[in-house]
Amino acid sequence: MRSPTLPLARCNRRQLLRLAALTALSRPLSACRPISPSMSLDSADVLVIGAGIAGLAAAQALRAAGRRVLVLEARDRLGGRIWTNREQGVPIDLGAAWIHGRVGNPLVALATRAQAPTFVTDYDSVVVYDERGQIVPDVIADRAYQDYRELLAAAGRLAENLDADTSLAAVLQQLAPDRLTEPLWRYYLNADLEFDTGGRLEQLSAQYWDSDAAFAGPDLLLPQGFDAIVKRLATGLTIYRQQVVERIDSRDPDRVVVQTDRSEFSAPVAIATLPLGVLKQNQVEFLPALPSRQQVAIQRLGFGAVNKVALRFVEPLALPAVQYWGYAGAATAKFTYWLNAHAVSGENLVIAIASGQQGLDLETQSDAEIVAAATRILKTICNCRLPTLAGAVISRWQRDRFAAGTYSYAAVGSTPTDFAALAAPVTPRLTLAGEHTDATYRGTAHGAYRSGQRAARWAIATLNQTRS
Repeated sequence: MRSPTLPLARCNRRQLLRLAALTALSRPLSACRPISPSMSLDSADVLVIGAGIAGLAAAQALRAAGRRVLVLEARDRLGGRIWTNREQGVPIDLGAAWIHGRVGNPLVALATRAQAPTFVTDYDSVVVYDERGQIVPDVIADRAYQDYRELLAAAGRLAENLDADTSLAAVLQQLAPDRLTEPLWRYYLNADLEFDTGGRLEQLSAQYWDSDAAFAGPDLLLPQGFDAIVKRLATGLTIYRQQVVERIDSRDPDRVVVQTDRSEFSAPVAIATLPLGVLKQNQVEFLPALPSRQQVAIQRLGFGAVNKVALRFVEPLALPAVQYWGYAGAATAKFTYWLNAHAVSGENLVIAIASGQQGLDLETQSDAEIVAAATRILKTICNCRLPTLAGAVISRWQRDRFAAGTYSYAAVGSTPTDFAALAAPVTPRLTLAGEHTDATYRGTAHGAYRSGQRAARWAIATLNQTRS
């Protein structure tokens, strides 16, 4: 779900009784294998909690190794924070949208196997507008961006010598207090840092906000929807939907018992891919409690709120046919970064991205307020009468009970070891997975995928050791 990489000169980086349970609780997807006589509620080798990309990756790896695996998903859909919404008759990725880095990224091969077309995104294909709707000349945007990158480098050097961690905002304020109020600088800070990390500048660790890595090569969009990868990963799996996990009990030395709002499941090993936001809210009871080191990590790490507003029009907008638009407007502006989906898929669709405080604000605003704010900016930069609005779709990830946010980041007081701590087994038969457990590629779909594969390897080794 992270943003793309910011280009030089402009911007953007990146869900009773056991007999009843067999009918009432089970709603397998058409794409997933229904419960078979050999897969009763307690016959699985491994329980996987969550059918996001981490859970599906783990389940497929286990299936490939000949293990019986059962996936429990709280929602009525698969994918978790990969959500391709089709309410408007067109695919709109309200969650993960970009494959970040084509070289070596495992999601590229998955997309190929799913026969999902990809689109190479060009971050230099962007026009930035000021508050009056005037195009910011390239020479001015280039110079501001270079200065901005130099300031970030200086902030990094200063942060390295701090006795205690502080926010990136505090360091930037110390170095260049006047620049932080300039519209073009606010644009870069929001569309680059806050979109990329998911956190506000005031929350980001000055020492570790950028301690992760990235794959090389261009980023890719999936014009027909990121859920093609989800569908591919779900093929052949046994998945129970609408199973809200309430308790994970790994006190038995031989089995893990998972209690949902509808039934009880057990297996020798379990993998929990609960999002960091869900862990922060203590929605699931762990018996025994999570190790103190993991509890500390959950508390320390940040979990962002990046939201999207997709507007579909009956006709294309009279704006430059570039892939992205930027808005360096007033400090109160709700949207600074826009994806021109018409350039990607040919649909009359634009997607406004709200990061930082903008993303938080959307969580409490009405649809009408949000659409009005978005169209107001479009009118400003278009300086024209907008085509008729055919529909709008809005994400509110913090209000989503089964996500409670978007993706993890290094918050003030956290370190990369906090991500690593969450990758360690909880008990001899239970481990966690998810993007927040991959210190190298945190906050990304490929990080979540990698974590699922890592958890599957652990589960296989645990089962082999138990039976040897």
